Amino acid sequence: MADTLKRAKAMTAEEIKQSLLATNMMTVFGPVKFASYDKKINQNQVATYMVQWIGGKLELVWPEAQASKKFLYPIDWEALWKK
Repeated sequence: MADTLKRAKAMTAEEIKQSLLATNMMTVFGPVKFASYDKKINQNQVATYMVQWIGGKLELVWPEAQASKKFLYPIDWEALWKK
């Protein structure tokens, strides 16, 4: 938000809206760019990752292209807690 306000030409709703729409930056949380897609308007498409504890290690299981292990299901809870 601070970046948007710095770039706005005036503190009006329209100028702030235009500044938000022009946002395209990389943050520690990933890219921020507001776009319209599917039925969503002005949303940030953030990459979502899913991790799972497998063999005592936290493994990336999704998206498949970056996965370090395949998603384990069903989970063997007894084996998980025996370690």
